[in-house]
Amino acid sequence: MTIIHKLNKSWLLALLILAWLLPGLIGRDPWKADEPYTVGLVWHIVETGDWVVPTLGGEPFMEKPPVYFITAACFTKCFSWLLAPHEAARLASAFFLGITLLCVGLASRRWYGDGKGQIAALLLIGCVGLIHTAHFLITDNALLAGFAVALYGLSLCGSRPWLGGMWLGTGTGLAFMAKGILGPAFLGLTAGLLPILFRAWRTRAYLGTLIAALLALLPWLVVWPAMLYARSPALFNEWFWVQNWDRFAGSGGGGPSQNHFLYFHTLPWFAWPAFPLVVWLIYRERRGILADPTTQAPLLLLVLMFVIFSASTTGRSLYAVPMLAPFCLLAARLPETLPERLAKGLTIFSLGFFGLAIAGAWLGWLAQFTGVPAMVLQLMHKSQPNFTPEFHWQHLLGALLLTGFWLVCILPREEAPWQKWLLSWAGGLVCFYGLIMTLWLPYAEVHASYRPFLQLRDKIPPGQLVLSQGLGEPQRGLLHYYINLKTRRIETLKGQPLPEAAWFLCQLETKRDTKPKLPPGDWTVVWQLNHRGKEQFLLFHQAPTSPPPRAP
Repeated sequence: MTIIHKLNKSWLLALLILAWLLPGLIGRDPWKADEPYTVGLVWHIVETGDWVVPTLGGEPFMEKPPVYFITAACFTKCFSWLLAPHEAARLASAFFLGITLLCVGLASRRWYGDGKGQIAALLLIGCVGLIHTAHFLITDNALLAGFAVALYGLSLCGSRPWLGGMWLGTGTGLAFMAKGILGPAFLGLTAGLLPILFRAWRTRAYLGTLIAALLALLPWLVVWPAMLYARSPALFNEWFWVQNWDRFAGSGGGGPSQNHFLYFHTLPWFAWPAFPLVVWLIYRERRGILADPTTQAPLLLLVLMFVIFSASTTGRSLYAVPMLAPFCLLAARLPETLPERLAKGLTIFSLGFFGLAIAGAWLGWLAQFTGVPAMVLQLMHKSQPNFTPEFHWQHLLGALLLTGFWLVCILPREEAPWQKWLLSWAGGLVCFYGLIMTLWLPYAEVHASYRPFLQLRDKIPPGQLVLSQGLGEPQRGLLHYYINLKTRRIETLKGQPLPEAAWFLCQLETKRDTKPKLPPGDWTVVWQLNHRGKEQFLLFHQAPTSPPPRAP
């Protein structure tokens, strides 16, 4: 019985999805760089109920619209009785990834036939670039869901144009409310260029799709921006111009700069295993791929995203996450045509690579408690001197279950070589990541957690004004979340006189800064933290000056 028949029974794919989603969602603190500030934004909504102006550490944060933060706040309120607030908020990522899997699968089945939906979902689970992002509090998960919903809408427009248009507009609106104008720009360009470039889309039915899409999109485009403008035109301008247009052009100063070849060398590993299948599809169908309506939409969207992202002056590999939706759709079209020898070679590579990685994860974990080989503990203590191995039976049980499931995935079956490759790769990736999030979680927590911020709760009396300098967005979000501290940043005073304060908190980059620039006064260090050898935090206190004695 082939893997496709097994997946149609749903048990194997369902278990794989659960094994993919659950590890890393709970049992750990918010990790830098994106999770901590997202926690701060979500916590503001939970505390105040105000979702119109995203607020971080008491200051407006207009980088992104609030749909992800609102969703995470809803999960926090619903499940905080069971989970820590930041863990409950992470369920929003599982929610949006569930939507993504469903819509990518439905679009693939609609365009390419029965069984292709399971292949597309399997490819998405196996994507290297998504395995880490999927478990983080990060708005890109909502953006990816928006692209998947929009692509599903495009797949419907031939047979059910109005319904397809509603899904297209809804997905575009979700992408807009996840990260701003860039998502609707990609999807709008794709929808608009399809009838211009390809005859198959020049129909009255497709015109109906576009009308329905516009009607579905309008509430997403109007409601929150109008409420934001009514609250503050200045904040609206900050979001609309600086965080969208200026940020893309690089004049807004947000985001890391990039060379324009970033995605050339990122996508081959980031979109693996979909990437080689898309390359093979383009090579095999090079004469007819542009004549097929089922490949025109995802291929055009993929090309537009690649060109525009490469042209941007800012970039991160994270920005390529929405490209995985069209990648996996295209890759699911003809995997059965992959040459048998190549598929067998890829299977052997997957088994060998993940076999060694999984064995290494287990042996390294055992070395923490046995001391053999001693080199493992030496390397761990060199990078994290404060780390002490901890045994958790829950972690061990989860790791055993994941390893057993990986063995089930690689058992010999009567399957085509390409099927064995995809399942061995996805199962191996899921198992290895799961081992990191179970056996190695205590070590990762010491490396990435900011829980030592809780020590400040006993240092700073409640209600005290605290000046700060150099605090990053992640740190400000976690100070609010952990100890309800919102500092007054010196950077925002812009030449104004400093308010009187007895406390001063500063963040230094260990490699750049040698000493803090203190406000006037007699300051004494009362707390310090060296985080990961890269960031140093110092808390200063100055005793209030006593008034001069009265003249007799």
